[in-house]
Amino acid sequence: LFHLLLKLRNCKRILLIAYFG
Repeated sequence: LFHLLLKLRNCKRILLIAYFG
């Protein structure tokens, strides 16, 4: 569960960077 949460957080960060980058 923790691993999945971390992965989701990473994906969210990447999406934000792609949006503002």
